[in-house]
Amino acid sequence: MIRPATASDLPRLYDLLLEMQRKSKYFPDIDVDERAARSLLMTGIQRNGSLHDGGSLMLVDEKAGQVEGFIMGMLDRIYHLGNRLCANDIYLYCTESATKLAPLKLVKGYIDWAMGNPKVAKIMLSWTDALGADGEAISRMYGGLGFHKVGEIWERAGQ
Repeated sequence: MIRPATASDLPRLYDLLLEMQRKSKYFPDIDVDERAARSLLMTGIQRNGSLHDGGSLMLVDEKAGQVEGFIMGMLDRIYHLGNRLCANDIYLYCTESATKLAPLKLVKGYIDWAMGNPKVAKIMLSWTDALGADGEAISRMYGGLGFHKVGEIWERAGQ
């Protein structure tokens, strides 16, 4: 079942964030700052459904009473200064226990939220190699939802 996240989901969302980070290419070299992570998640929950700059969407996939996945999106001004908004996905993560269609349902919820806001001029979806995701499968899913590739992300290691 897809539903809006609530404050009572915060402990489980934090655990899922840690699980996601442990599967990422950043583990074990980069630790999660607990305070920053909890603050980001709580901000997402507090602003859930908001339709203005800084607004967010936090949806969870619940299976048998347990949160098994989530999506977090945020609204920002186009190029951080425009008079229209851009919806950006921040996180999309589902456990292996989540229902098979959970990622698609979460993304559709994100799209519906963004499409329902007349201030939103564009909706962004992304993925990186952080989780070793299957880019072809994700591209097919995004393409099937009417999205197209608009650029690339280039990465260089820092210090």
